[in-house]
Amino acid sequence: MRRTWVYSNLLLLGSLLCFGCGGPDDRKMKFYQKGKALYAKGEYLKARLELRNAVQIDRKFVEAQYLLGMVELKRGKPKEAYAAFAKACEIKPSELEAQVELGKLLLLKGATEKAMEKAVFVLKVRPLHEEALLLQGALWLGSGAQGKTVQSMTEMLRRGTTRPDVYLLLAMAKRLAQDDTGAEKALLEGVGRNGASLPLHRALADLYAGQGKHQLAAAQITRMIELEPANHSHKITLADLSWRTNDKARALAGLNALLLTHPNDENVISEAAAFYLLHGQIQEAEQVLHRGILANRETLRLRLALSDLYVNTERSEKAVALLKQCVAPGKKGKPSQIASKNALAAVQLERGELDEAGRLVDEVLRESAGNRDASLIKGRLGLLRGDAPKAVAAFRSMVHDRPEEVEGYFLLADAYLLSGDTDLALETLRQAQKLEPKAVEVQLALARYHTLEHDYRTAERELHVALVENPRDPQLLTALGDLYFAARDQKQAQKYYEATKGTPAGAISGRVKLSELFSVEGKPEQAADQLAQAIEMAPDSDQLFGRLIQLYLRQGKYSEAADRCRERIAAAPKRASIHLLLGRVLGEQGDFARAEASFRQAEKVGGSSVQLSLARAALQGRAGEPKQARELFEQIMATHPDSIEAANDFACLLADSGNGGNDLQKALKLAEQVNLRRPGDPLLMDTLGWVHYRRGEYRKAAHLLQRAAVRLPHTAVVRYHAGMALYRAGKRALAREHLQAAARSPVAFVGKKEAQDTLRTFQ
Repeated sequence: MRRTWVYSNLLLLGSLLCFGCGGPDDRKMKFYQKGKALYAKGEYLKARLELRNAVQIDRKFVEAQYLLGMVELKRGKPKEAYAAFAKACEIKPSELEAQVELGKLLLLKGATEKAMEKAVFVLKVRPLHEEALLLQGALWLGSGAQGKTVQSMTEMLRRGTTRPDVYLLLAMAKRLAQDDTGAEKALLEGVGRNGASLPLHRALADLYAGQGKHQLAAAQITRMIELEPANHSHKITLADLSWRTNDKARALAGLNALLLTHPNDENVISEAAAFYLLHGQIQEAEQVLHRGILANRETLRLRLALSDLYVNTERSEKAVALLKQCVAPGKKGKPSQIASKNALAAVQLERGELDEAGRLVDEVLRESAGNRDASLIKGRLGLLRGDAPKAVAAFRSMVHDRPEEVEGYFLLADAYLLSGDTDLALETLRQAQKLEPKAVEVQLALARYHTLEHDYRTAERELHVALVENPRDPQLLTALGDLYFAARDQKQAQKYYEATKGTPAGAISGRVKLSELFSVEGKPEQAADQLAQAIEMAPDSDQLFGRLIQLYLRQGKYSEAADRCRERIAAAPKRASIHLLLGRVLGEQGDFARAEASFRQAEKVGGSSVQLSLARAALQGRAGEPKQARELFEQIMATHPDSIEAANDFACLLADSGNGGNDLQKALKLAEQVNLRRPGDPLLMDTLGWVHYRRGEYRKAAHLLQRAAVRLPHTAVVRYHAGMALYRAGKRALAREHLQAAARSPVAFVGKKEAQDTLRTFQ
């Protein structure tokens, strides 16, 4: 009894120490006042804690809910801010400030109708509410009603307001109405009344730069530097202006001076690297990041930036090596380790290394249950493995837990497509569109859906709508190029690939796409030139170099391909991937002994790998040793069951050299699985079609192989496969065209004699 009494009194004493003797109203006001003071000082995290204490005592404390929303805005947490403002409005609809802030957040999300409802509601109560008038003006501007915006902002200025954002909105409306003189007048008047307003100086700089008045633009940016000397972004903006006006020496001098005075500043290093990438200076961006990493040994941010650079310049093997250095044993659960593992898993996923990616995300989910990025990758793994139920479950869970994140919806739609639920897929994408009407990712997902349904016109319309808002988005430009490519409109495809090439993020990928297009058009020299340009931008990219070698092989230029490989080996003798590539070239030539010697050298400098094992298995098959090739493939599949390349190559071997019956059934299963995981890939489609051919299913085979041949018209073995399937399906005219192309090719391949013999039956 005494122990209970003592314990109760200790609890009471603790409560008194924490909260004093005041009641709930006193306590909530203390928390609120403290939070308000901290907010005024800019100590937002501490302010948040105090305000949360206040609303826990009284959930209907409107002022605290509103201020909590403002704190979350300052912290860059729009989702949490929206929830706080919505709660304040629910408690007290007449809380006008919260209604306006909700309207602003709705505008940012693209929900313009709901945002306008908020503005109108507030203005009915208080017609001269300035924040509501600004919100309404911005919404009019977005809907093309610039005249209404001009009238409203002009009236606000007449009433005596001098707010910078009124001048800014007025100038934007004038510019959209093609009245640059009026825009300049508004901005100059605004700067005269608000000399320290950075947005007004920035708007003037943009206006002058657009008019070619570069000295005036530079003067405005210089003023921004004077007003905010600690913000190095302004100096990089000035360098960007110099670069765009062909004064590259001044731009680089300013950038180098900034890096020299701030060699350890990760923000400066990141922005400088971004500047170089923006202007297509990939090697310089890489050097800046390398130096930054040397100066900041523990930095994760710069390593992740360098990893992204490698991935975007087709050097994912370097990204993997870099990120593996970040994943240190014995540091489980640390945020930096979790971020590193997720980044590494994402790169491995893109490379098709599904086992490795799966192991990493499982580790992360054990260390951080429900981790958003790991859950996302796990769902993607389900998609790539063709496991529709797992993918649907993963992405349903994501949408349920984070209904405000649009990415979950279009991934769930992909999972529904995989399971054959096309209606659910479209419904899910429409939900995403309601959530983020202008999101590029949603438009891309809708276009993919319509393309898979062979509704090319609707897909084209979706992409063009998105392009109006994002005219230089490389994803949209590439998607349009791909769409026209699939529809055989090569002129339009080239137009959009050229546009992709003209964007900083698409400089390399655009050239790769053009190379593929020119190859299909029978323009090998132009195809090689595009790849050479891409390699010049990322000279140590083995992936780009490999593409160039494959182009040579398709043209039958074996000696040139081998010579290029030897040149690269001479420059970097410890690059295992190039020794491996040389071995493959020699194998194509039929020089099996030298090919194996190259493979041994690759193993010596780089160790064993699944790629090396696959190359050896392929070499055995090409050398007429199917039994040894099969044994190697079975070993690879046992250790790497998720390898798309291994499954595809093994299916080819079983189709060509198997024992019929069970082997053909196994080949069909493998080929179907990889086509589900990577739909539309012409090489995988070719394998599946050829398996159907070997099974005597000629109509199915002809359908698939014709589609593959359209995408790979200069790949002799694919043309041979298409020709034989069409021949057996009774379509002799089409068969002759494909078989002639295969027989004319200088490339040696299994089946070339059969193509030639079959052609003779047409005579």
